[in-house]
Amino acid sequence: MGELSRLIRQCINDGIVAQGGSITPEQGRILGYLDRCGGSAAQKAIEETFGVKRSSTTSILANLEKAGFIERSSDSDDLRKKTVSLTEKGTAAIDRIDRAIGGVEAQLTCNFSDEEKHLFTELLHKAEDNLKKGTWDKW
Repeated sequence: MGELSRLIRQCINDGIVAQGGSITPEQGRILGYLDRCGGSAAQKAIEETFGVKRSSTTSILANLEKAGFIERSSDSDDLRKKTVSLTEKGTAAIDRIDRAIGGVEAQLTCNFSDEEKHLFTELLHKAEDNLKKGTWDKW
């Protein structure tokens, strides 16, 4: 499974690069989160969602902002509170990521029958649920 996971990540990255993009997995996850949140979110929410320290989040966001993918703004009532918003360039990056993921998903199951695709999806959802239960102490 480790090799498959590595290969999937590599293929997605290659797909993004082939479309003229360059983005780290961490940056991609944050852009995707912002997209799912309607285009903007509080920096604090990003930190909590990804379980990342404030200093690490600040660094990742600074790189995204420098590249033009996001904009950060301060709350007028509390300058310590930051809102992070997607830019047009950020939205275009999400489109590239989505196309790359779609391409990898299609390639991954290209010789599967419809029944096999359905079973594969069911099994992946079960595996995801198992991991979300967090039974790490049973190893």
